Amino acid sequence: MRHSFVSALIAIGLLSVGAGAQAGEFNNECTTALSMGKHIKTDCSISETLKGKVYCFGNEEARQTFRKNPEATAAKAALNAMKPKGL
Repeated sequence: MRHSFVSALIAIGLLSVGAGAQAGEFNNECTTALSMGKHIKTDCSISETLKGKVYCFGNEEARQTFRKNPEATAAKAALNAMKPKGL
């Protein structure tokens, strides 16, 4: 019985870690692309953390662009995230 309980706790912990690794701002869209008005979904495997928030990127070049001015890029992305897609 104890073994099953420990196994269940380990499984829950692993699921929580996996879910956390995939949770990014803007529904895991590329932050740099979104700052330019483009909606590009990512798996968030390339990311950057700023002020406790995880920002996802479609590729390393997008992350490097973000690093040049992260606050402004995140602010532009936030504005564009509120706009309906296709506008």
